[in-house]
Order: sequence, then structure tokens, then C-alpha cells
Amino acid sequence: MQARRIDSIKWTPLPEELSSSIEQIFKEHFSSNLKGKNVLVEGKIYPAELLFHFSFGEKGLLKQNNFWISVDLTKKEADALEQIHICVDATAAIVEEFFESEEAMDLPPTWKLFKFEKKEVYFCYSTENTELERKANELLGSTPRLYNEDVIDEPTDDEGSGQTH
Repeated sequence: MQARRIDSIKWTPLPEELSSSIEQIFKEHFSSNLKGKNVLVEGKIYPAELLFHFSFGEKGLLKQNNFWISVDLTKKEADALEQIHICVDATAAIVEEFFESEEAMDLPPTWKLFKFEKKEVYFCYSTENTELERKANELLGSTPRLYNEDVIDEPTDDEGSGQTH
């Protein structure tokens, strides 16, 4: 799970009990759409950001539908539980539209700002299998933060770029 804000480094996971409760709510509310699917709810609380993740996918398939919601946390909005509720409600609204849409939705692959209940909320969507990503990172000994750093290696002249720097 990649944070939206570059300054989001140290985090605390959403409490397991809370994640499990939210997962149950999603399973009940979207029971006909999620029947027989793997469902995951998780989140991270950073000092200045709350990151919420809801995903589901067919058992045995690599593709997974990931709905990521992020909101800024400020001292004025220090009530993380209230912000979690906003993230859950925003996610539920997007997922409901996703299931009800008869046409393919235009889901943003990068963070997109929108207003939800007068609050600035960021949303992005992916189909990566987060469990496989997590296992691969463990095998490689890398952390998501190191894996996602924006380091660009420019080719040297010896590598045939044909350009001089």
C-alpha cells in the first residue's frame, strides 16, 4: 500500500478489530457482488495522512480490484476515527457505483482529488494483487517504501545511450 503524500513514512495500521468490522460491513452491504470473492480491508494512519484500502478479487485469479482512499490529517482534523468513517463512506459510494455501472467506469490509476461530504478526498484504483506484491517484497527483502522510491537511473554513455551528459 503506497502512501499518497511523500512525507508519509512512519505509520500505524488500522486496528485489526476495526478492519474486520469494516470488512464485514462491506461483505453484508455488497453481499451479492462479493459472494465467493476474497475481500480485504486495511489501512495506515500516518501523522498527516489516512490511507484506506478496500479490495476484492476472484479466488484463484491474479487480478484484484483495489480501491484506495486517502485524506489529509491535520491538527484541526485530528480525530482519525472520523476520517476513517469518511474514507469508508467514500469507498462504499465508489464501489456501489462500480457494481451498478453497466459501462466500464473511468477509474483513476493515480491519485485523483474529489469532494465527498465537503471533504477533500483522494482516490485511485489498481488491479495489482497486493498479497503477491507483499510476498514478493518479503522474498526480495525490500519494503514498500524502498520499492516505491522515485529513483531514476539515467543511462551512461557506456550503456549506449548515444548522448553525452
